[in-house]
Amino acid sequence: MLHLASDLEHYHLQASDGEIGNVQDLYFDWTHWTVRYVVVDTRKWLPGKKVILSPYVFHTVVQEEETLYMTKSKGSIQELPSVEAQIKSTDSDDVSYAPYDHARFHRDEQDGWNRNNRMQSVNELSFDSFPFYTEEGERVGTITDVLIENKTWDIRYLVVRTESTFQQSYILVSPEWLFQREMEEMGVFYLNMNKETLEKVPSYDGESNVPRSYEEQLYNACHMPKYWQ
Repeated sequence: MLHLASDLEHYHLQASDGEIGNVQDLYFDWTHWTVRYVVVDTRKWLPGKKVILSPYVFHTVVQEEETLYMTKSKGSIQELPSVEAQIKSTDSDDVSYAPYDHARFHRDEQDGWNRNNRMQSVNELSFDSFPFYTEEGERVGTITDVLIENKTWDIRYLVVRTESTFQQSYILVSPEWLFQREMEEMGVFYLNMNKETLEKVPSYDGESNVPRSYEEQLYNACHMPKYWQ
């Protein structure tokens, strides 16, 4: 199931023995387009404290309740260092970032991810400042949100608000379709397709529940291999 990053912010977090707070921010890795950390505001329960968790401690996301359920107890969360303490420790080699799903962490290391990869805060990212262009250099629009897989925490789609020259107001784009990324210097994304192809892409209605029938239309229009096959 997919979730908009903007929807996940402020979701409740339920430990095995009670509520611990709310999601305040998400950090994702631009290299692998995956959420790595969830910032939790625990101040109603632990006044003055925020902590960072790995998203892999959550076993269930219930959209109707706007709640993330986790296997950890409140006591294990209480023992974690604050966000401020973890930020201060990032300059050293001994960084203790939150409880990991260790199997997933080691798999990510094998895939080339490490803690030095660039992390991006959803709150601090001004999506409108990152424009999209076709392979010919024609402006398509800007990012307004991202859609996240709730099991893998991978970013499945970028939500793009299109320019007035397009019939669609919003479209979805897979990060896998980017052939050039200049985040550090220009903040520009390029798509491996032309405007004629993009004009055939179905409009996105803003819902986090993206049916497979829509994805079929999207991938067929873009002539891209389907990730589910």
